[in-house]
Amino acid sequence: MFELIPEDVPKVLTEFRRIGTRLPVPESVAVLSEIFRNEPPSVLTQFPTVWTRASGSQIFDPYGNIWLDWTSGVIAANLGHGSEAVGAAIIEVASRPLLHSYVYPTLERAAYLNMVKEVLGYEKALLLTTGSEAVEAAIKIALRNGASRGKEKIVSFDYAFHGRTMGAQSAGGIAAQQTWLPQNSRTFTRIPFPARDSVADGFDPVEPLSKLEEEGGGVAAVLIEPYQGSSLKVADKAAVANIEKWCRAHNALLICDEVQAGFGRTGRMFGYEYLNIEPDLVCCGKGISNGFPMAMVLCSNEVVRNFNLGELSSTHSGNPLGLAAATAVLNAFTNSNILANVTARSAQLLEGLHAISAEFHPHIEDVRGVGLAAGLVFKDPRICALVAKRSWQSGLLVFAPIGREKTILKFTPPLSISAEQIADGLLALHGAVSTVVETIGGHE
Repeated sequence: MFELIPEDVPKVLTEFRRIGTRLPVPESVAVLSEIFRNEPPSVLTQFPTVWTRASGSQIFDPYGNIWLDWTSGVIAANLGHGSEAVGAAIIEVASRPLLHSYVYPTLERAAYLNMVKEVLGYEKALLLTTGSEAVEAAIKIALRNGASRGKEKIVSFDYAFHGRTMGAQSAGGIAAQQTWLPQNSRTFTRIPFPARDSVADGFDPVEPLSKLEEEGGGVAAVLIEPYQGSSLKVADKAAVANIEKWCRAHNALLICDEVQAGFGRTGRMFGYEYLNIEPDLVCCGKGISNGFPMAMVLCSNEVVRNFNLGELSSTHSGNPLGLAAATAVLNAFTNSNILANVTARSAQLLEGLHAISAEFHPHIEDVRGVGLAAGLVFKDPRICALVAKRSWQSGLLVFAPIGREKTILKFTPPLSISAEQIADGLLALHGAVSTVVETIGGHE
């Protein structure tokens, strides 16, 4: 949680950013304090900014300030905030009115499921509400399939993040988030993530997988992120292809958690396409509906054939408003050049980050990412935190630092962001790094 003590900050006025008050805004402190009093502090992890509206890649507060958003509202507003197509689709359904339907059939449900099969290519789609729920459902499906073959282990990876509910967090690989969980589970186990650098150093993920299979209990499924949301490390294509082959040879399901990577973030519709694999189960969320609560698991007929009626239902499964939003998102990907923009803006963003890294190399040790999920890895968590804060004060909205040591600044702008907005954000980021480095001791 951040301190609610307004500070004087330099005035900012560019085409995309405007800061004209102290931060946090003095008039906002009462609102922020009320929220802080009424919610658990663990919820309040980002910079104290009161949103009043959001459009494209910009966030507006009620006090005249404008931020250029490099978070997409935690990687959800992939088409940009306030998408006209998504908003119009939601308004059309809500105005009938139709706000909820449980699992009863709707025209929206039928149309979306047909579109999913046609565009995304999977036989079945399980409609849910959040990414964490999608991961939970995928685990349930995998364990049900594994039980019929005497297999009970879900293998995931060190430092993985799959959500905050019990099963999803049990499958995660961040030890600090698992202290509340039962510690004697035979179901969940982790191996090192096959990132490009670790594979280059000789790591072969097939070796620990084979060892786990031989120990007894059997591997029911392997659960992997195309890139790790907690570190921005990208999976090595050859290593993941070997994992896929191993799963096929050992009757284990391959689950791809696409909650962050899916719906265009990597420059392909899904991260598994970037990796050239075909998972058995695909967990979708966040960008699926451009910010409206919705999620989905994609799979084949085979993996869900042993479930009884009602075993995979959910209260808000196929909510008509969520389906309207999700249909508009799929239409946008089908009928526009979003993915081409991701490729172009990714090259621009990574080039700019590499330039900043080279200039401030004593303080920055790595540039990571793929598509429009990128970041800087700092050597000192204090510098990382100050750069994040200074960026926010300059009108560039970024995540609070992530990673084991809180040394990573993660950037996930909307996929619709323009070249001019990337350039303006890089200008703000460079200024933030320069100011912090000069303030605490200069750069070499």
